Amino acid sequence: MRGRLLFVLFGAACLVATGCASGPTPHLSASAPSEDARASLGRIGIRSGPASPSGEWNMPAKGAAEGAKRGAYLGAASTLGGSGQAAILAPLGAAIGAVVGAAKAEPAEVVEEAEAVIKSVFAEVAIHDGLRDRVVRVTRAETRHTVVPQEDAATAAGADRPEPTDGGTDTSLQISVQCYGTKAARTPNPPVHLFVDTDVSLLRVADGSVLYSRRLTWVSPGRPITAWGVAKGEPVRQELERGIQDLAERIVDVIFLLRPFP
Repeated sequence: MRGRLLFVLFGAACLVATGCASGPTPHLSASAPSEDARASLGRIGIRSGPASPSGEWNMPAKGAAEGAKRGAYLGAASTLGGSGQAAILAPLGAAIGAVVGAAKAEPAEVVEEAEAVIKSVFAEVAIHDGLRDRVVRVTRAETRHTVVPQEDAATAAGADRPEPTDGGTDTSLQISVQCYGTKAARTPNPPVHLFVDTDVSLLRVADGSVLYSRRLTWVSPGRPITAWGVAKGEPVRQELERGIQDLAERIVDVIFLLRPFP
């Protein structure tokens, strides 16, 4: 049973939630724009929005009590299966898991302090406009397309495309950060990952038709919660900068350079 318990704990630790629960999933184009379509994009406006990103914050257990609760659940779950002795073993598994979970959990104040630091850095970093500006720079550096940054789309609630005429552009690349935050498994003290979910839409300005749309997710490597909260959140700030660069390069690759998403 102990081997099975360790296996379940390891497997659960590897599970990370994908994306935010709120918000509709956009229509995704079957393939990237064709070479002919890219050649006729003309002058391209790159804008952020419209979107009001939501935050999703999955954290390790806050204190021994919550750690014991998570550990007990995993310990009991590890005994479930085809064995007729599951009802007998489940309390024992829960007891062992509770002890392990309580021992592994960080103090509540440590997790709460690190969580506050992470949230403050996310609020400080201009992810929306920063991603737009980075896409402009990467596009200009790596392609021959003419691109211009534009302000956030000031459309009415529920609108999903820019106005038909905007600054003399032929095509509009709209980048909407939908959600961001942290991902962590429901184990006592799992690694914590940063993430950003972004929708990308390429539209023809003349008629508002969607040429291409896609959702991209960036997820950072995992770190202990205590590693994110040090130095006033500098590790979070640096990782977000890398994430913005990664998303910008992937957007340019698929929209302008004929490279498919991985």
